[in-house]
Amino acid sequence: SRVVAAFDIGSGATKVVVARVLENAVIGEIFLAEEHEVLVKLDAEKNHNFLSSAIERQLHDTIISLRSRAEEFGAKKFSGICTAAFRDASNGSEVVRRLCNSTGVTLRIVSQKE
Repeated sequence: SRVVAAFDIGSGATKVVVARVLENAVIGEIFLAEEHEVLVKLDAEKNHNFLSSAIERQLHDTIISLRSRAEEFGAKKFSGICTAAFRDASNGSEVVRRLCNSTGVTLRIVSQKE
């Protein structure tokens, strides 16, 4: 088994769940489920569909904080999804790429269907 941290970077909140994943990909024990308000969509709306450097810093700091908490529970793998606010922002993919590089968390923008 291994301990993983799964991030959900949404329009209004950044969440993480840290859990033990068993060999058959079944989730065993959940160690942590935490959420922090980060108003990504509101930021983009205020900035003509552009994510500001201020919101990027807030996201970075929030992800680093949550990653640190996840490491306390033994997480070694960190990945997550980014939702509509990043799909819709003109610089969403650039922000996600920079966040991946600066936090060490593998993030991807998901489609609405996902």
